[in-house]
Amino acid sequence: MVVHQLLVKIAFILLPIAYVKSQCGSDVVKYLDCVDEKYTTTLGLKIQDALKEAHETVSRCFAANSCQAPPLPRQRGAPQSHRTKRSTLVEPVKHGVLNDEYFPGANGKVFNEQMGICLQKKNGESKIVLQCLRRKLPEFEYPKSGLILLATDYVSGGTDGVSQQNMVYAGIADLSKQYLEISTTCTAEKASSVRKCISEAFGKRQSEPLGKVPEMGNMKAFWCKISSECLAKANAACAESIKHLGSYTCECLRTEKRSIIDRIAKDYEECIGLKPNISALDNELNHEISTACLSYEKSLKICG
Repeated sequence: MVVHQLLVKIAFILLPIAYVKSQCGSDVVKYLDCVDEKYTTTLGLKIQDALKEAHETVSRCFAANSCQAPPLPRQRGAPQSHRTKRSTLVEPVKHGVLNDEYFPGANGKVFNEQMGICLQKKNGESKIVLQCLRRKLPEFEYPKSGLILLATDYVSGGTDGVSQQNMVYAGIADLSKQYLEISTTCTAEKASSVRKCISEAFGKRQSEPLGKVPEMGNMKAFWCKISSECLAKANAACAESIKHLGSYTCECLRTEKRSIIDRIAKDYEECIGLKPNISALDNELNHEISTACLSYEKSLKICG
């Protein structure tokens, strides 16, 4: 009888833990969607307008030189994924051509749009991470944005409207540069003219569209406000799961690294027709994981 009572007590103690394990996956997704919706409604649409305007400027520069312009990026306006320069790493593609150091035997093979689309569709590493996260959060799905975005992803562009808008221009300029490297409609001379046109056009831009948005005064404060509002809507028992989603993701990236490498290598072979240098791929992934995990750690401290 005493043993039975003890087991009943233990069951009640473990009940909240069981609830968290079985239910918090959906609460985490609702939180991510809530934050993204509030961000997009208040600021994202403004940034999206700036993005479209910047793209129109770029398109005019391409058209003036009889070159095909890059498509408008599928960016919803905003958050930046945790990426940094990889100066010490072997780049998969250099100047639009597959890098022999990364893809042995590439022999000048051009990286084209079809290859990029193929890789984007496969996206095998995301499926591996999702399966891993579900072991901690059984009902977890990727949010509507398709990305696990945390505080630093929203705040990283700067703390004011000027920084955010400059981020948009820099992103479009970088996209244009990459596109020119694989363009089949632009000669070297035309490409040089396009770059000059874009540089001059963006240099004259005014930052009024975003600078006038009151909420852009301090991105950190704005993020903490909407995060708090969305957290209040979640089940209290799931607060810790929401808070530590980044560390869960980081852990999955580390424990599943071998599977991710194998999947990426397979996707490369199917989409590009070449096997990557596993050592180069491993170094690249180590860098990405380190950067992502650092971003997650910083996210925990943003709101104090």
